Formats: sequence, structure tokens, C-alpha cells
Amino acid sequence: MKKKIFNNLIFKIAAVISAIVLWLIIVNVDNPTTTRTIYNIPVNLKNTETLDDAGTAYDIISGDTVAIQVKGPRNLIDSLKASDFVASADIDAREITDTVPIEVTCTKNNVTCIKNTPTVLKLSLEDIDEKTFDIEVEVAGNPAEGFAVGSAKASRNKIRIRGPVSQLNLISKVVARIDVSAAVTDLDENAPIRIYDGNGEEIDIEKSKLEISISDVIVSAQILKTKTIPVKLTVSGETETDYRYTGMNYSPKNITVAGYDDDLKQITALTIPSDVISIKGLTETTNKQITISSYLPAGISVVSDLSTIDVTLNIEPVLTQEVTISKDSITVNGKSDLLDYSYSDNNDLIIQVKGIAEELEELDAANIKAAINVSGLVPGSHSVKVTFETTGSYKISDEYFVAVNVAEKTAPPDDSASQSQQNESETAAR
Repeated sequence: MKKKIFNNLIFKIAAVISAIVLWLIIVNVDNPTTTRTIYNIPVNLKNTETLDDAGTAYDIISGDTVAIQVKGPRNLIDSLKASDFVASADIDAREITDTVPIEVTCTKNNVTCIKNTPTVLKLSLEDIDEKTFDIEVEVAGNPAEGFAVGSAKASRNKIRIRGPVSQLNLISKVVARIDVSAAVTDLDENAPIRIYDGNGEEIDIEKSKLEISISDVIVSAQILKTKTIPVKLTVSGETETDYRYTGMNYSPKNITVAGYDDDLKQITALTIPSDVISIKGLTETTNKQITISSYLPAGISVVSDLSTIDVTLNIEPVLTQEVTISKDSITVNGKSDLLDYSYSDNNDLIIQVKGIAEELEELDAANIKAAINVSGLVPGSHSVKVTFETTGSYKISDEYFVAVNVAEKTAPPDDSASQSQQNESETAAR
């Protein structure tokens, strides 16, 4: 038997080798070994809790997907997909350059991974912090005609937000919005939390890796009836000497207020107490602002963003101007038919008139009526007070007097007595 086995051994070995070679040739012809690159294999980041525990946020700069070059039988290589590979980067293997090596394995047998590109995942790291923000309520839309929104508030007014410092610093405001379009009664709605940056753009909470303590709140809005009422103002006090208050201008003259029916019935005007608008001691035109809400009764609010009444108190200086009055134009009252009256001199009377610039510009001596009263004066020289009647708001400064001479009238000659004396002379001559 042994003899049969070892007989022609060399030929037998050669035959086996030839068969193997032939099989390899056939296999490589029908299913040759080939290489291929598989793209877009997602990289799984492992042990990220290490960064969370350290209070560090991360962002992937590059390497979130990888391409792998593989080698193997053509029929197997051609059937491979990205899902047949597992790519991972272990945070615990992070290098000082904030890069993490990427490892790729294939779930199929007989596949050799030659190289992957990129070889590392690059990270950007920053601190995580937490801040508390106020929740602002925004009202969208308009209620039905004749109604307005009163107070609008959220069930909570604070929110905690945790996340990367750079993202926290972008936050400008946190908003809960309620839509009141066509509303005629009070509203309570669930409103999602919205976060905005300084440009008014909404921040995507998920993409920004921000964590919020609450995702929504209940927002309540009062829907109130409206009413338009007049604004009434009066002033108090006196200006400084030689200044005059000439009136006020204010705006608005009317305001629209809102409230429930019973409250609205109690208000007919917005009346500002006189002691609020004092002109005491003023020497120039002055502007004041009056806060409307301070003078509205409980339960009443002003509609719109209007919050103040703008008041201008007009104050003008009192100026002095000289006016010449001719003594011939002075009316003399109270004359006696038995007396003669004359001025000690014919000099004009110069008086000082006080008024604001506008009044003095139109001032004329003809607008001033001067008079004296000489009743009861006896013969002699007298100083008589001059009184004035004016047609404007200006005033005569000080008191003025004129010197008046009073004398008895001289009796005229008696014509009948003279004739009698003449007749007697003529008779004697005969």
C-alpha cells in the first residue's frame, strides 16, 4: 500500500499544485480581488459624557463623516454600503490638539480596510454655563373692534438656560407669544418658549445645544372694552416778577382707555390736578411730561404705547416801552363852570408801558385813553393823578401826575350899566 502511495510521488505533488494554481486562476478570473472607496460613513462620538462632566461643550469642526478604502473579492466589495461599516471616535482618546483618532471596522468578513480619510475628528471646545432670563410676553394680532388688550402675563416669568457660553451670549430675549386676533373675551393659551438674538432672529434651541428648564408657559391676556375721554389740565402758581404765563399747549387732547364695563362707567375725563402743573418761579417756556397711568383709577389702562402727556408752558418776559401822551389828548373830567383849568406846562406826558413783545409791537398812543378828574379843586396849583384806560393786556407802569392850575373866571363887563352912565352924561351936558 505504501508503495502505491509513494509511487510517482513527484507527479502527484505536481498535479495537486497545478490544480491549486488552476483554481486560483479560475477564481481570480471570475471573482478577482479589487479595491474600492466607500464614502459618507458617519462617525460615532463615544464617551461624550467625559466632556459633559467637565462642563465643556463641543462642536465638530471636521471628521463627522469618513471615507474608507477597502480591499476584497469583487462580488463582496461591490455590494458594500456605508452602513456595513462602523466608524467611531473615542473622546477618552482625545489628543492635546483637540483631535480624536477615527477607527473604522467592517461588519462583513473577508474585507480588508486599507485606510480611512480623514484619520481624526477635529473638535472645538468651550465652557458650558447657565443663565436665568426674564420671559417676555408678546401679543400678536388685534382684538375685535372696540376692544383692547389689557395686561398680558405668563404663568412663569423666569427661565434657566444651560449651554455653550457663546450661544448663551447670543440670547437677547426670551419670549412667550399669544395671539389675540378678533378676541372679545379674556384668553389663556399654552405658548412655546422662543429665544431671539440681538438681531431679532430666532435661535434654534436644538441646533444651538441649549437646554431650557421649561419649554412652554401659560399666557393670560385681558381683553377689555375701550372708551375715548378728554384730557383736562389746569395750572397753579405765579411766575417770577416781570414774566407772564401766556397759556399752555399739550398733546394728546384725548386718550383711549380700556377697562371692564363697570370701571369704564366711572371715568369721563383724565383730569390732572392743578398742583401737578405749577408755573411758580418760571422764567422761560418750559416742557413737562405727565405720566398718564399715575392719574387713572384702578382697573383702567391707556390703550397703545402712549404713556405720557407732553405739556408746554408758555412763559414770556414782560418788557417796558415808553409811550408819549400829549396833554391835549388828556380828558378832563369834573370841571366847574366857575373855574378855569390849565396845565402848568405844555410838556408831553411820557409813561412806561409793560407787556410782552407781541403786545408792545402793536402798541400805539391812540390805544391809551388818559384822563384826570378835577372835581372839588379850588383855585390854586394842584398835582392831579392821571388814570388810563387801555385796549390791550399791557399795563401802565407806576402812577403819573400832572400839575394843574385852577383860577376863578373873570366876570365880563355889564353892558346895561355902561349905557345908563352914558345916558346920564349926555343929559348933564344939555
